[in-house]
Amino acid sequence: MPAHAFVPTDEHRQIVLNGVTAGVPQSLMCKILGIAEPTLRKYFVDELETAVASRNIKAVSYLWQHIENGDKASLMFYMKTQMGWRETNKIEVDATVDIKGAGVSGLLATVLKKDAKA
Repeated sequence: MPAHAFVPTDEHRQIVLNGVTAGVPQSLMCKILGIAEPTLRKYFVDELETAVASRNIKAVSYLWQHIENGDKASLMFYMKTQMGWRETNKIEVDATVDIKGAGVSGLLATVLKKDAKA
């Protein structure tokens, strides 16, 4: 029998929730808590199994709340990550340049002349 029985506190549960959500290995959480891995699995089974899903649900609820309140940044984030929308930095140019026999200097002069008109 161990010298003292482990009694998990709310602080321990929060450490495990945060650790699981952040992807911290169980062995490292055990070192932080000062317990063995079987003890972690015995006393924190719910946290180990549901931490990521419950935190994801909270995050999505928070995001939807902001979207419904008209937060455009939240809406754009959702549209980009869930609907495949994206911003592009492409510039399309629609121009025709007659370069027959102009050579490089003639081509440059033609482009600069058209650019000056725009």
